Amino acid sequence: MQVIYGTCFTSPFYIWVHYVGLYYKYFSVYIQFIKKTLLEGLHNFRATRLLKGEHTKENMFAAFRQKVLEPQNFVNRYGKMAALFTTELVAGYPHLEFAKVHTKKAFARGETFARDYNIEFLVRLSGRKQIEKALTIGVQKGKFAGVFAEADIICMLEEQLGNRDDSLLELTTEKEVIIRKFFAVSGSGKELQKNIFEKIALLSVY
Repeated sequence: MQVIYGTCFTSPFYIWVHYVGLYYKYFSVYIQFIKKTLLEGLHNFRATRLLKGEHTKENMFAAFRQKVLEPQNFVNRYGKMAALFTTELVAGYPHLEFAKVHTKKAFARGETFARDYNIEFLVRLSGRKQIEKALTIGVQKGKFAGVFAEADIICMLEEQLGNRDDSLLELTTEKEVIIRKFFAVSGSGKELQKNIFEKIALLSVY
């Protein structure tokens, strides 16, 4: 006989439904935990390799020692063919390559924040999922410009802009103060880079 206490059912069917619901809830939490743990482990592995210097200075990145006077015009002219950013917010080649890897994987998984590849790269580079905030790492008035593009595009930009100086992409003590403030992280050198990697990696977890 079915017994009712207040609004709670004690029949086998309702007990079964109750426990199935609990199982599904905790199983979902467990799956999310496993996913997060695996992703963090993978990110840490990649980050460690980059911090050890196991990366190549690919010709997909370049910088130009020529201050941008009209940022919007600069973006209108080159923004469709390259990802444009300000060099003083780049914490070295490991930072650029880590952002590139996460951009590529985001498109492969269909987990992007932007439809445009260049904008998605800026999202990953900045560690900010809101596109409007991510674009603050883009080219700025009176600052030097960095680009992420195919080799032929970079060659074209080099001919048009001149003054190529890829050393602007390196992490320096002068840049660290600005970078720490922008990313709201602490540390210097490799520790600073690792903290930035963690912010970028978290975009793929949450």
